[in-house]
Amino acid sequence: MLRGEKVALCGRFESDVPILQRELYDDIETRVRSDSRPWLPVPDLPSASPYWVDSSLEDAAVFSVVALGEGDRLAGEALLWGIDVHNRGAHIGVSMLPEFRGRGFGTDVTDLLCFPRRESGAGRVMGAQRRRRPRRVGIPSTPTASNLLGP
Repeated sequence: MLRGEKVALCGRFESDVPILQRELYDDIETRVRSDSRPWLPVPDLPSASPYWVDSSLEDAAVFSVVALGEGDRLAGEALLWGIDVHNRGAHIGVSMLPEFRGRGFGTDVTDLLCFPRRESGAGRVMGAQRRRRPRRVGIPSTPTASNLLGP
């Protein structure tokens, strides 16, 4: 178990699967923003859920996120996927349950997932975020050809 300031990362328990399925996957709007694969209905069986951990995963490490000080409740999921041992790289995935979003839990999870990077000497961390409301930076409220193309 990895412990941070607000969360702990532990192995996925079978009892976590229905909660993650209901709160993250069955919320279609959130799911399509957080995964590049299309949303498809799945049977109501734990083994059919995308949160079911298959022991054949060789290039992924799957964690359940537990909120410390919140009754040690399940707060979301975290994973390292596409692990490349030779080049010391991986992708990070973090999905928090709705009631735990916006409270710094995701930042703590990211710090914990980057700990092996700091210890192994990997050179860089790159991140991407999908937001519900994308920030508009430098885009005028009424775009025209002149203010889009510049002077």
